Amino acid sequence: MKRTFFVTLARVATPLALAAAWASPATAQPSPSPEGRADATEAPAAGATGPASAEAPAAGGVEEAPSDRDATTTVIYANPVSPPSSDRAAPAGPPRYDLVRVNAGVRIGYLPSRGFDTFASNDVLPQFSIDGTYPLFTRGKLVLGAGLGWDVGGRAGTVRGFDASLTTHRLYVPLEGRWHWSPGLSIFGKVAPGAVAAIASVQDPSSPNELSTTGWAFSADASVGASILLGPRQHPEKRTIRFWLTPEIGYAVTTNAPLRGDPGRDTEELLGSDESTNLRSLALSGLFWRASVGATF
Repeated sequence: MKRTFFVTLARVATPLALAAAWASPATAQPSPSPEGRADATEAPAAGATGPASAEAPAAGGVEEAPSDRDATTTVIYANPVSPPSSDRAAPAGPPRYDLVRVNAGVRIGYLPSRGFDTFASNDVLPQFSIDGTYPLFTRGKLVLGAGLGWDVGGRAGTVRGFDASLTTHRLYVPLEGRWHWSPGLSIFGKVAPGAVAAIASVQDPSSPNELSTTGWAFSADASVGASILLGPRQHPEKRTIRFWLTPEIGYAVTTNAPLRGDPGRDTEELLGSDESTNLRSLALSGLFWRASVGATF
């Protein structure tokens, strides 16, 4: 009886024990012994061939897969250093005032000289004017310069039955002091010594030829004015072409230019010779104003 009970119990317990052993993790993957762990650390790297690599599993038992704690990877994120951008504007320097200046425009003079009445019915003398200056001295906003200039113009008309014409050429040296109030505005004062050539011609009905003469005189101008920048206005610290509007007003002083009309006939001609006609001397003194458009570079 007892024997039958134990046999029956053994038959029932054996399947249960086998099922418990199959479900147990310790039974499915036994933990290696310290000796086996030491042998696993000394095992050759993966991919090695030879007897040592073949015997390593047998000596250490079941080989343990590496855990996440053993393979630690440190990732360092570095901020990339961006190269200097070419679009970044460099710091602007002070504006440049040591500039070469060229102007061209119109000059209107008012001449109260009685000698001018022979050639015009009023006192207005229009002229084309061009000049250029070069900076000789610069300190801060103050610029002193010198240059060359040329005015040319004239009048023509019929006065008291005579056809008369006058052409004037004036060459001068402008000496200028200029103060730059701002990069877009400057004021200046100028004196301009020079010389005037007055070319006159008169058609006298009593003379077969035209009476012509040229008179020379010394001249000097004194004027003040301002220059207003038209553009471009960017980067005043750089030397580049810029355009300006310059109004100017002043007074001109000249000596008298003697005018003696000569018909140009030979003294040995059959009909005789003509004496020179003494025209009134001409002085080109008086107020004037000038408006010009110029460029600096």
